[in-house]
Amino acid sequence: MLIYWRRSALLAVMLGALILGGCEGSEGPEGPEGPEGPQGPPGDDGENGEDGEDGADGADGDEGERGARGAAGSNGADGDDGEDGEDGLAAIVRADDEGAGDNCPDGGVAINAGTDDNRDGELQDEEIDSTSFVCNAAPSVIFNDDAIITNQEDLDALAGVVTLAGNLRIEGSDLGQVDLSGLETVTGSVSIANNEGLVSVDLSGLTRVGGFVDVDENDALTGLNLASLVSVGEHLHIGQLPALDSINLRVLRDVGASMIISTDSDADFNNNDDLDFVGGDAYFGDNDGVESLSLGDDTFIGGDLTINENQGLTALRASGTLFVGNDLLITNNNNLPDNQAEAFADAAFVAEQTRIEGR
Repeated sequence: MLIYWRRSALLAVMLGALILGGCEGSEGPEGPEGPEGPQGPPGDDGENGEDGEDGADGADGDEGERGARGAAGSNGADGDDGEDGEDGLAAIVRADDEGAGDNCPDGGVAINAGTDDNRDGELQDEEIDSTSFVCNAAPSVIFNDDAIITNQEDLDALAGVVTLAGNLRIEGSDLGQVDLSGLETVTGSVSIANNEGLVSVDLSGLTRVGGFVDVDENDALTGLNLASLVSVGEHLHIGQLPALDSINLRVLRDVGASMIISTDSDADFNNNDDLDFVGGDAYFGDNDGVESLSLGDDTFIGGDLTINENQGLTALRASGTLFVGNDLLITNNNNLPDNQAEAFADAAFVAEQTRIEGR
């Protein structure tokens, strides 16, 4: 019974619904919005989201002005003195003689400075740190006085002299060698005599002598160099030089007075054809080492021309006309062929007599 009622009630409800649905009209216009109701209470906070990535750094701002310097702090207390260090090396100076050369053309003193590395109180060569030079003054090229040479000091006084305005005398000296190769002119005379130990004399730069030249009685002299001598104002005398090896007069042109070459030696006589004038007598004698003698073209001899006792002489020649103011004497030259003597004589114009004898 109860089941039947329930089914009846359900059917009635369904039928009502169908009736109502079939009779519904069109929707009416929306009514005006009602007033806002009061705000409800806030809801609970949601969970935090994950952190986003860091943004890029912003640009640096402008540098601010420098602040004022702060006040200096007070000095701290002095520390304790340290231990004394070892003594330093001493500085030493050493003066040495400096010969003539690139550093000092006329010689001088080398001033060497350095530290005494081995502490022996002396400056060794390997300890030199610097060197300076104090050089001698260059000598004058003109010597205005007579020069008398007896020792090395006298000779040194003429170093660098080119012109000697006076006489040159080398007499009684204790020298073994005399080198005056830079000397070019002597306005007076030259005398080299009585020097027992003198072995060599170098006057190879001498060109002119205003007075005479006299070289005699130098028993040990082996070398005499007058290779540039052109003119002698008065006489030329080369005498007793028994040890002489050679005489060099290869450019001699003029002798104002007499000319005597008589060495009493085996020295050879180096001459050429340049001799032009002898104002007085010309004597070539007692020169056993002379093998050849030649006189130049148009040579003038003002007095006698004597060629005597030259035991090594084998050739005698005149390259042109020879003028002899007095006699021509060719005597006692044992090895000179007759035809050499006669040809020489034939080339000469002799004012007085010619004599050839003693062969």
